[in-house]
Amino acid sequence: MTRPREKARSTIAEINREEIWRDGGCSSQENADKQPHGGTMNELEYNLIHRFNVGDALSRSRARYPTKVALDLLGQQLTYRELDGLSNRMARVLWDAGVRRGTTVSFLAPNSAEYIAAFFGCARVGAALAPINHWLTAGEIDYLLEKVHATALVVAPGLIERLNLEGKALGEIPIRFVLAQETTTKGFHPLLQMLNQA
Repeated sequence: MTRPREKARSTIAEINREEIWRDGGCSSQENADKQPHGGTMNELEYNLIHRFNVGDALSRSRARYPTKVALDLLGQQLTYRELDGLSNRMARVLWDAGVRRGTTVSFLAPNSAEYIAAFFGCARVGAALAPINHWLTAGEIDYLLEKVHATALVVAPGLIERLNLEGKALGEIPIRFVLAQETTTKGFHPLLQMLNQA
């Protein structure tokens, strides 16, 4: 009797084996069947667990469908190529600001292309994205910021007034961005301007 986990692994391996060969993960079926990591998992499983992440999935989609629409949000359309480029720039801005693997980025803004890019950009640098619903009250936002222990915060310009700028939770977040070309809010960097320059 096959255990569910073993069945899932073999199914993933069968589905993705040809794709991994084609993309350079394995040079042949013989190499894919070897178990180079202590005999416990094959190269495909190792790659799926340790080397590929959500950001890689977007890059693969960009390679396959560069001109197809990846995102259609509020009248704004981005192709896979454009979304992948925006995500790469987001990852670069976050990395340059000090976001690293294992850290958390809170995102307080309505749905936008930048939100999707932040999701993929965080995956690419190894950080987690903690979205915060923009309909929450100031007290609820402050509570979530305190619980998340974020390294960075991205906030929409119209939502800055809901932040407790003198609060302990916000004071513990060293990296702060406002989703705008310019900002006059002390301690916040203009994310859109930085994305255009990246």
